[in-house]
Amino acid sequence: MSDHYPMTIDLIMTFDQCGNSCIQNLVITQDFVNNEIETLEANQTIQADNLIGITSDIIYKAGQSIELNSGFEILLNGIFEALIGDCSSP
Repeated sequence: MSDHYPMTIDLIMTFDQCGNSCIQNLVITQDFVNNEIETLEANQTIQADNLIGITSDIIYKAGQSIELNSGFEILLNGIFEALIGDCSSP
């Protein structure tokens, strides 16, 4: 029996001429329930409709836009940052 919830993320990968990869567009439906620390990045866009739970610390970073759709929620003591900037994933 696992102590983690299953995670569902749609990924589209692109590669530049130097061989680095970065997710182009990211759709996040996975809830981050308790004490999770995550940074999720995309080259262009992030769309999210998930829950950020108690004491979780979550960062979304995208090059163009971050869309927080109906159903997106942050519970008391949850920490969330949305940043627009270049993808730093190798």
